[in-house]
Amino acid sequence: MSGSSWPVSILQVSFALLVAKEILQQDFCAGMLPRTLGPAEVHEMRREYEAVEYEKFRTNLNKLRKKLEFQQSSAALDDAALQHYMGLNPVNMNPTGGMNYPRWDLSDAQRLLKEDIAAERHKAMKPQELRMTRLEYQRFPKDVFRNTSIRRSGVSLKLPIGWSQK
Repeated sequence: MSGSSWPVSILQVSFALLVAKEILQQDFCAGMLPRTLGPAEVHEMRREYEAVEYEKFRTNLNKLRKKLEFQQSSAALDDAALQHYMGLNPVNMNPTGGMNYPRWDLSDAQRLLKEDIAAERHKAMKPQELRMTRLEYQRFPKDVFRNTSIRRSGVSLKLPIGWSQK
């Protein structure tokens, strides 16, 4: 089997198909492959396409077009359904239950706390000290910042003394 080029040529063909398929997907998503272009015209567009046997290319192009058109149609339907849902169920930007502070999950404080925890600033100071470092934190009462912010931040960590969760 030494000297046989058979395995190499199969690998080359498979690689050419993979490269062409990846570029085809990119070209399709970029709008460069309208339905008005036939398989022969698309095949001649790029050197990578011409490296694939025309019959295989045509078959793969047609299958890929159908698949990507279905995915785009499905995504458009999903987006329309989401927009309809959001129209019927808008996010309440105002706090509920008579609270005079914003929702934690919609605030910049949540993101900033994650950054501070990642930078380990919480280890060097008590919760009330950390709360005073940013105006965004101060919009929340002390107990809300201490309890709710840690719980809802989504960061799992071992809390040092002074950062107990109630």
